[in-house]
Amino acid sequence: MTQSFLDSDIAHPPFKLPSHPADTSSNIPLWRGIGMARGSHTSLTIRVTAKERRTLLAWQWSKTIPAGRARRGKVILLMADQVPIAHIAAMVGISRRFVYKWVHRFLQEGLVGLADKTEAAAPAWPEGREGTRVGRRLTRV
Repeated sequence: MTQSFLDSDIAHPPFKLPSHPADTSSNIPLWRGIGMARGSHTSLTIRVTAKERRTLLAWQWSKTIPAGRARRGKVILLMADQVPIAHIAAMVGISRRFVYKWVHRFLQEGLVGLADKTEAAAPAWPEGREGTRVGRRLTRV
């Protein structure tokens, strides 16, 4: 009778697999966090005033401001609470590049800097096309 793969010593490892990710009783050092990369910490810090914090928190519950501005406010709040940038990007659903972009803009311009610049810069109608909008049709006046 031949020995099957399941009967060999390889199938029964000499270590215990954790039943839960928080289980630290395992004797595998890498699963306990020894030797694993923990991510880098940024030196970029934000201090928000109490008034700014109240405004940013109000944006989270507002139904009248654009969703993008509320998302940017959340980025600033999380950054002020010293959450790592990679975590902020994952929680908010944007890339780390844009986390840095909005943090730098907030540091330079404050709450006003969190507004979308294209909203104010784009005209409502292209030049020479004045008219009224009805549904999807443009009618000349």
